Amino acid sequence: MAPSEPREIVAEPRDVEIDDGLSRGASRAESVLDDMLGRILTCSRDEAGEMVAEMRIFQPHEIARRLAARYEQLAESRERSRAVWVIGELCGVCGVAFLSRCARSSEANVRRLAASALGKALPVEGDEAEAAGTVMALAKEALQLLTHDEASQVRQYARNALDRLSSAPRPHE
Repeated sequence: MAPSEPREIVAEPRDVEIDDGLSRGASRAESVLDDMLGRILTCSRDEAGEMVAEMRIFQPHEIARRLAARYEQLAESRERSRAVWVIGELCGVCGVAFLSRCARSSEANVRRLAASALGKALPVEGDEAEAAGTVMALAKEALQLLTHDEASQVRQYARNALDRLSSAPRPHE
């Protein structure tokens, strides 16, 4: 029997979706995060505290990005205040730009929570503090502005946050 000639196989390219499970998992995680963010903005204070612990599994920059995007559409002052609080609790340096913008809010409670969150958001020692130089400057600028706020609680929270940042050990000292 003679060997057969190699055949040329011609196929048209097709759009084939490869399911490696990763994209579906990422999509599911995004959906869960969005659902949790929606709930945390409207639930009770106690429930929000419990949810914060559960939400620590998500990337801080992703939480900050999604809450900042929602913020302008929030109709209730309570929800805007909660968004600022959540970012302060979960996002660290990833939330500083958003919190600095909130320091200019027309709502005193939002400004107060922004001052408190800025004081907690920044690493005050170690390698993270050294890397956060620009972010630290942005936060301090916002806090300085808030020390002259018309609302006494806002001024107090801003001073407390600045004191915390000023008394922190400096890298390489």
